[in-house]
Amino acid sequence: MTGTGDSVRAESQRIRDQPRPPSAAVATGAMSAAGVKGVNAAGKDDGRRIMSAAVVVSLITIVGKALGFSEKVIIARLYGTSDTADVYFAVMTVAWSGVFLVRELITPSLLPTFRLSIEKDGDAAATLFKWVFLLVLAVSVSAAFFGAMVSASIVHVALPGFGPRQVSAASSLLRAAMPATCGLAVAAVTYTCLNARKRFVAAASGDALFKLLLAVGLLLIVPQRGLDSVGLVMAVAAASALVLHMVCLDDRRGLLQGGGLGNAARGIGAVGSLTAPLVVGVAASHVNAMVDNALACTLPHGQLSYLTYAKKLVDALLVIGPTAIVTVAFSQMAQMSAAGRMADMHSLVWQTARVIMFVSAPVACLLALLRIPLVQTLFQRGQFSAASTAGTADAVLVYALGFALLALEGLFVSCYFAVSDTLTPVLAGVLFATIDIAIAVALLKRWEYLGIAAAFAVAKSGKVIVLGVALRRKSAAPGPPGLGAFAWKLACATVALAGATIISSVALEGIWPGFSAPARLVLPALCGAVVFVTASLLLDIDECRVLLAAAADKIRCSGVGVSR
Repeated sequence: MTGTGDSVRAESQRIRDQPRPPSAAVATGAMSAAGVKGVNAAGKDDGRRIMSAAVVVSLITIVGKALGFSEKVIIARLYGTSDTADVYFAVMTVAWSGVFLVRELITPSLLPTFRLSIEKDGDAAATLFKWVFLLVLAVSVSAAFFGAMVSASIVHVALPGFGPRQVSAASSLLRAAMPATCGLAVAAVTYTCLNARKRFVAAASGDALFKLLLAVGLLLIVPQRGLDSVGLVMAVAAASALVLHMVCLDDRRGLLQGGGLGNAARGIGAVGSLTAPLVVGVAASHVNAMVDNALACTLPHGQLSYLTYAKKLVDALLVIGPTAIVTVAFSQMAQMSAAGRMADMHSLVWQTARVIMFVSAPVACLLALLRIPLVQTLFQRGQFSAASTAGTADAVLVYALGFALLALEGLFVSCYFAVSDTLTPVLAGVLFATIDIAIAVALLKRWEYLGIAAAFAVAKSGKVIVLGVALRRKSAAPGPPGLGAFAWKLACATVALAGATIISSVALEGIWPGFSAPARLVLPALCGAVVFVTASLLLDIDECRVLLAAAADKIRCSGVGVSR
């Protein structure tokens, strides 16, 4: 496997060695003459393109996440933090772990390899897609069939704290959810190939469609048919998302016209060699999540639901901002790596990191300060009580303390993947997954579910710091320029945001006691956001101007399109 595993790097070298057109040669000579300044200028151009694309992806992701979050809102209204809600969230964690396992293995290994195939030959890319698609389909169907057959045994092992009634309900729900995992696993292949071809909107739209249909099904079907009908709803939603991806992906022709397995052997070997080190790290990450799930189901009634609602809320905020930026940046980094533009790539990584930090710091602050009205606005209705709000808000606070560093994890990991280094993030993942489990076990008795949340935040933060330090040491670029000054300015702007949010919250409560939760959330958040943007402009933080310019460009383009 090692010989084929070197094919990605060998093909990268072949592309770098090809004669360049005169324009590329002139650009390269100019960059060399300009030195680091030229590299940074090129990186800024790439950064602006990424921000522009990320704005569109973020908008679609916001819609998708809003639809996906409606799933949690519907479950909160129907079941609150009852035993039924605990069963639903525990089973979905088990079922989704298999889907995320596939996506986390496929994306970093297939995307750079598929990108190289595109650079080399479109037919080769279509053939590679065909055989990876069929392989994932065969494995996922087999795994789903096996999971359905032994669902009761899986529940006994994965959810040891459940009583007999919960075990029975969980086994039935897990069995019903198995078919949907096949479509979602295969959709991970189409999602990755669309991103490799920079069809970011199409990739994100498939996810949004899945969440829309899932939310509609939960709202219209589950109240009449019961919790077991979730499996049918998920299966229809997954199939629809896959069909949308296939319509948007030109490589689908490879399923009927692509070459034989021998023609794709080299590409599959490269994907396999990149996947092999990932298996350990990704498996460790999912074992970590399963252990957290198992620990939470041993706690008193409702605490597993507190933890899940809070985690899903934080995940939604991460996906809307940082993850959307990383989705766009990863494809760009893989292309730069294939072309040998390593200095540009590392410069781009640090500029993107600054943008993510600029976005995540104020979000973390608002999340911590406004957690109670946020949870009340999203969840507190039906069976979701004030006690449920208090328990969930406490978990949100713990996650918020590590939010800014959590937001950088995807970027740093993607940078290693873009240069075909899957070993470093895997080793870091295994180490900090072990640390996470150890801290969770140590804190479980005293802090209960908050100990699990704290362990996650501490371990993830440690992983990000280690990966960032290692990345800077191996970087071909001179390092992140002005990072200290940027961090100081960002801290000042965030403090101004916190002050404005607290003052406006206190003033609102004094003027209109008992005001509605949405007003107590939106008005202080808007006040804080305005102060933060103003402070950022006064402090001359470049990232603020870049994001405002990207948003203005999209609004201007939308206006031109509408007028036409």
